[in-house]
Amino acid sequence: MKKDGSASTFDRMKIASVVILCLLTGCGPTAPKEASQATAPGSTEPELTITPPKPRPAPSQGYLGSQACVECHTETHEHYSQHPMGQSLAKVLEATPIENYEGEDRFSADSAPGSNLRLAYEVEKTDDEVIHREILERRNGEQIYSRDVPVQYAIGAGVRGRSYLINHDGFLFMSPVTWYSQSGTWDLSPAYHIRNMQFGRRIVDDCLSCHAGRVATASDTPDSYQPNPFIEESIGCERCHGPGEQHVQFHHGKIELPKDPIVNPIDLPPRKRDHVCMQCHLGGESRLTRYDRSDFDFRPGDDLADIWTVFIQDNDHENGTRSDKGHRHASKVVSQAEQMFVSRCYQKSNGKLGCISCHDPHTVPSADEKVSFYKSKCLECHSPGNVECSQPVSERLLVSSEDSCIQCHMPVATSSNISHVAQSDHRVLREYPPERSHQHEADEEQAVMVVVGEKENLIPKDELDRAKAIMQVRISESIKAPELAGRTISFLEKWVEAVPSDIEAALTLGIALQLQQAYTPAIQAWQKALEVQPENELLLRRLMFIHLETGQPAISVDYSQRLVNVVPWDAEYFGFHAQILAELRRFDEAVSAAKRSLELNPGQPQIHQLLAKLYAVQNNSEQSQLHEKQAQQMSR
Repeated sequence: MKKDGSASTFDRMKIASVVILCLLTGCGPTAPKEASQATAPGSTEPELTITPPKPRPAPSQGYLGSQACVECHTETHEHYSQHPMGQSLAKVLEATPIENYEGEDRFSADSAPGSNLRLAYEVEKTDDEVIHREILERRNGEQIYSRDVPVQYAIGAGVRGRSYLINHDGFLFMSPVTWYSQSGTWDLSPAYHIRNMQFGRRIVDDCLSCHAGRVATASDTPDSYQPNPFIEESIGCERCHGPGEQHVQFHHGKIELPKDPIVNPIDLPPRKRDHVCMQCHLGGESRLTRYDRSDFDFRPGDDLADIWTVFIQDNDHENGTRSDKGHRHASKVVSQAEQMFVSRCYQKSNGKLGCISCHDPHTVPSADEKVSFYKSKCLECHSPGNVECSQPVSERLLVSSEDSCIQCHMPVATSSNISHVAQSDHRVLREYPPERSHQHEADEEQAVMVVVGEKENLIPKDELDRAKAIMQVRISESIKAPELAGRTISFLEKWVEAVPSDIEAALTLGIALQLQQAYTPAIQAWQKALEVQPENELLLRRLMFIHLETGQPAISVDYSQRLVNVVPWDAEYFGFHAQILAELRRFDEAVSAAKRSLELNPGQPQIHQLLAKLYAVQNNSEQSQLHEKQAQQMSR
């Protein structure tokens, strides 16, 4: 997810899907450049009216933390502490050791074709800290710069790998360095092979809601945290069982209730039982929080549709993906749920089969126990007298000496979107067809998107249209198709008028207007939203850029100044601020902002070039030549 609110998150959505999605939104024709799309005089088209959504009761905050469970559930807690979820995040020096710090701790990132430069990374662990070192060098090994960045948190138990977070007073960033357990190597973090964001990739609510236990948010502004950002680091008991305060009070006789309020997922209806797992294991093609919700609002017993609009492939049944397209999801990480949806086991079980039918959420079988453990789960349905395996035992033993069910029916496939990673295929096919990569791509293009809960009318129509409009605008921006965004303007204007506190919708309305080059209404939409959330990073960024684009640097600089005040650890923001100040001939301030940008990220040739020009204007030839030389070194 890109922090600037642009649509790269949705790049995997193909144009055919976008067109179908446009039809689903029911939005009107493309908007003119400087006007809204109100119904024309004399038109018989009914006036669009929006019913503001009813406020949702605040979710329970009666958390106690997993340590409160130990007194009565000691053995379960001991098992769970060794489970990957119980080790999802920790201080880097306290995390269970899985990395090899003594072996090869250096690797190089891919260089641009024809470039003589490369970025190399090294890892160093001491008794006091873990350092990730970035080095820009020539291919002959000549070093141009080196910077050491201490990392504070390890994220991931290590089943597939482990990444690392940098904490700057509650602003969290991802390191470009990841340990990949299955290959036993250090390499670039996921998605960094596509775009190396170095140490500047922000960690946001959507990430932490699934990788951390409980987060100490700093304000109502999304993606901002307290300097000590984690109340509970790893995923804890209350993530699946709900806040435990009333449960403890009930058993200590302090409150009277008809029954114990703790949630046991196995007692929930099948859909809500599975949604406890799918709060993290069903990302779909995209997932947006509903109005007045946050990524931290899900509680066990909720439906996914209570919190999110989750866009998935169209399906034959209430939750999943088309069975005739089942081969699509063989290799996407965090798509086990969609794979399960297309399996005959799931579809024919009438809700009996779910995630916890095969996975014990408290413990993981050892390597020696794995085959027998999962085979026993299969035999609960496929035992003698029921639907048995059609292959003779003698033939099965040729494939697996242990007669493993999962080796044939859930083989491990390499992930297509994360290097060095493999996972079991959850489609549970009787036979696996040969790889069909071209067919896979064709199916992506023909995909039809629906929202989880849409067929069951779990989300009001206006809120569904809101989510689809937001998706459509983001995709429109991503693929540079402004006419698609234009079709949403009429609806979004009505929605924002009815629900002025919906910052996401107001932000999206401004983007749709900007794509039509309707700059004045776009600015007005964002400024009005900024009155509701004066420190909203995405609004400030958009307003900074649109005033630059329209030739108003004197206004743009006010927003760039507010932006660096709100996010004082972003090198890119300080770089933009410096350039705007330079354009306004505020040279001393520009030098200060540019130097701060380089402190945060020294590998920016354009900022060195800017400083060379600024120092030249100030008649400081020594510094001007120094930065000119550094800019040239980084550009060859």
